[in-house]
Amino acid sequence: MPSAVAAHVRSFRPGQRERVSPYMRCLGTRNRWLLLLKNEMAAGFWRDLVWIAGYDLAILAFLLLRERASLRAVASAWRLRERMLRKRRVIQSARRVNWHDLRVWFGAPIPERNVYFL
Repeated sequence: MPSAVAAHVRSFRPGQRERVSPYMRCLGTRNRWLLLLKNEMAAGFWRDLVWIAGYDLAILAFLLLRERASLRAVASAWRLRERMLRKRRVIQSARRVNWHDLRVWFGAPIPERNVYFL
């Protein structure tokens, strides 16, 4: 529904992470990966792979260097992957719009259809 509005009251900005409990930081990290696995369409994933991989490598480096307790998120996401894939199948089977339309709704720039990225 294009007129819908959503607000997310929690954020995990680098300068503010210490104010969030270790448990919530771990969940936030894990949920990023589960969200991608469950909801990202293949076309969007492959188009954004460089940015996704770069961001996630930065997350892993941060966890290794500054927030080792949140490394549990990696194992937790791995354990939940099959459950998320089952949910993904349900979600994708009910999908009514294509990747391009979703990108437009969420304000992401869309490349010209005849432009190729290397």
